[in-house]
Amino acid sequence: MEAHDSINLDSLVVVSKLWREAHPDVDPEDPTRLKNRLFCKMLFEHQTLSSVFQFSKLKKEVAGAIHFHPFNLYDNWAKKVLVAGATDKNSTYKPIDGYDGIRKGDTQHVHMIIIGMSRMGTALAVETAQTAHYPNFKEDDDTTRTHITFIDCNAQEGMESFKSRTPNVFEMMRWKYVDTEEESKTLYSLSDESWVNPIEEASSPYHHLGPNFTDIQWEFINGRVESAPVRQYLTDAANDPSAITTIAICLPNDQQAAQTALYLPDQALRNAYQVLVYQKESDAIIKSVNNPDDDCTKYDKLIPFGLNEETYCNDLIGEDEGKWINAYWALVYAKNEDLEIYKKSWNEKDEAWADRLWDAISVSDKWSSIYSANMIYTKLRSIGCSTEDEIDHIRNAMEDDMQALIYTEHNRWVTEELIAGFRPLLADEWEEYKVTKNPKKKAERAHGNICSNALLSDVEPEAHGKDGQITLALLEIIEHIKKKK
Repeated sequence: MEAHDSINLDSLVVVSKLWREAHPDVDPEDPTRLKNRLFCKMLFEHQTLSSVFQFSKLKKEVAGAIHFHPFNLYDNWAKKVLVAGATDKNSTYKPIDGYDGIRKGDTQHVHMIIIGMSRMGTALAVETAQTAHYPNFKEDDDTTRTHITFIDCNAQEGMESFKSRTPNVFEMMRWKYVDTEEESKTLYSLSDESWVNPIEEASSPYHHLGPNFTDIQWEFINGRVESAPVRQYLTDAANDPSAITTIAICLPNDQQAAQTALYLPDQALRNAYQVLVYQKESDAIIKSVNNPDDDCTKYDKLIPFGLNEETYCNDLIGEDEGKWINAYWALVYAKNEDLEIYKKSWNEKDEAWADRLWDAISVSDKWSSIYSANMIYTKLRSIGCSTEDEIDHIRNAMEDDMQALIYTEHNRWVTEELIAGFRPLLADEWEEYKVTKNPKKKAERAHGNICSNALLSDVEPEAHGKDGQITLALLEIIEHIKKKK
């Protein structure tokens, strides 16, 4: 209906008012009231609003009554494909880094090509940026960056809209725009256009942070998918031996998406790692052509996703793992009077204790822990492990590759912060940070730790130490989750 998101927000306020009327003696500031709050997952149709409420605080009168979790249909599906698919070998969807993962010293990178800058396409791109971080990344080697490409007939308009929603991303990360509709463009190759490297531009306010240290790069191609330059691009990308290439067709019309998938260049169909096809009403067409009993294998890479009837999943968001990551951080930062209690609760894996801590934090802090949890299985693959391995084996592999895991976690966190709207410190703020060691400027939504791993080691080496602590804590979290299952 019209004004869907506004009506949902109005309803949230009404529900919180009813709760307060039913609990007149409960002080909204009293921590003990947390267990009585209503658990409310609320749909936002528009991703921009969903993202804003992931990283914003509710008014006290609402937060005191509601345990609030915003969600978006498209974001849910992106997580279902890219996160749930990465955790389960029996999943329909493949992990985008391959079942063997990308390890330290590997020369491969992930290439996600999204045809159609629809809401679904944008959600897949953002989720890829949140999760596709690997220990082989080198700041001076552009071929190890995760490469996210949009192809759309209106790519320039889509790019401008996307950049306006995530301005800090494009102040820091490499990007380029290519218009294949120009008359001079008869054939497109991967190296035809130069990249914009914002942090190294003369106008950048972040020169003091050194060369580009981010591990994601963005490409926007304006063109029709049936045109010769775009078809050549898809063929070249699928044939690139240094890339694990996923093609995601995210056109909003089911028939158009299916038709586009069926008529991709033959080499793209055969040599891409997987071809995801957005089908929100029915996946019958794609399932019919991708028939394991058929001798023809031309379409065996096609995988439908996005059905409306399968959009919502209670266990999709990784709250259990995120809850325990939050509990461990609470232990790390515990004050003297809480330290022994928290140690005991952590060692005993006290669910009630972890739940209380989880209920007490903001929505934004919850999402930060969830995004960290979403990387657990990718990290395990990057050291040659899985949750099926013995804990001692995983521990030994982690300790062998600990520095790479720490650097990878920092790269992931930097991307999370930039997408959430945080920026690095400016030059004068950076000089102050080196003296005070206080990285946060909350009012400015700025953080000093948005910098390279090398700079972070110099200015706040204990930050890397804490990333190492949480990496080893993942072992206990994994072991605990396995026992529960």
